[in-house]
Amino acid sequence: MNSSTLFNVSLVFYLVATIGYFIYLAFRNEKVGLGATLVTAAGFLVQTAAIGLRWRESYDMGFGHIPLSNMYESMVFWSWSIILIYLVFERIYRNRALGVIAAPLGFLAIASISIAPNISQEIEPLVPALQSNWLTVHVITSFLGYAGFTISFGVSVLYLILSAEKRKDAFYIVGMASLVTMLTLFAATILDFIVQKVAGVASRTSSRPRSRATRRA
Repeated sequence: MNSSTLFNVSLVFYLVATIGYFIYLAFRNEKVGLGATLVTAAGFLVQTAAIGLRWRESYDMGFGHIPLSNMYESMVFWSWSIILIYLVFERIYRNRALGVIAAPLGFLAIASISIAPNISQEIEPLVPALQSNWLTVHVITSFLGYAGFTISFGVSVLYLILSAEKRKDAFYIVGMASLVTMLTLFAATILDFIVQKVAGVASRTSSRPRSRATRRA
């Protein structure tokens, strides 16, 4: 099992957690909310293991650097940071409502970069200008900051929706527009992800008989 497989497993966990959080928010079922939190935590642990495994794979390939060197690894770490800060937030404030923002964003960050055609998922050596320990400090603190702002965005959206007295209020309209935009991106990414995976499986399946026929010839 490699790191990419574990990232895909965490992706499934975040998708299930997203569904759970929306059910929790709609029906206020505490058992469903707790289940969504446990699934999110499981996905976070799997993703942590995947990042550690990718770091080890880098050493095995002779590069030996933290997996934060390209767009794929940066987006994966951003997803990890969002879930980390959300779990800390939930632990402190005992509020699971923000899960409807954090879990979909954690999913989107990994899924979108996994299906991007021009983004390489390969482990690459660092350019000389980045071969410094300051790279680790800089990237980690930067993405934790980005994740903090992302969670702040989620809190703001929920506040705009819940604080509006009427659905015609500007706060409600702005909050719902932001939430609908995020959910549209979420649905489009899921659809694109499924289509590409199915197309990949179909392509591999159709190529097998041809290869056998070529061998016989």
